[in-house]
Amino acid sequence: YVDERMMVPRRMEFSGDAITDRGPAEVRVRVDLDNYLPIEGLLIPYQTTVRIEGLGAALDDETRAQLQEMERQLADLPPDQREMMERMLGPQMEQIRQMMAGGGDAMTMEIRVVDVAINAGR
Repeated sequence: YVDERMMVPRRMEFSGDAITDRGPAEVRVRVDLDNYLPIEGLLIPYQTTVRIEGLGAALDDETRAQLQEMERQLADLPPDQREMMERMLGPQMEQIRQMMAGGGDAMTMEIRVVDVAINAGR
């Protein structure tokens, strides 16, 4: 999907197979690019949304076991440390829990650009 006026990509979609312990699982990815701003003549998307579907079927037994072990370790932490870890990891862990339960096999990530450096390595 290309913006006709600005001539920049607005959306990309693709699919493929994730190889799992249970065999291949189809995964679909959609990338939306928004909020383009010009930086020295180059249009940069300052907001990117990535949605990956089909992850629930792609989770292998090892990943499921790792999440369960992490939850056991969290339960053993002192309350203040557990609260801090849950604030940092909670949303991601909840998405994985939902995917494992079949309640939602999609994961969405928001990526926002905060700074652009031109020729920073030179």
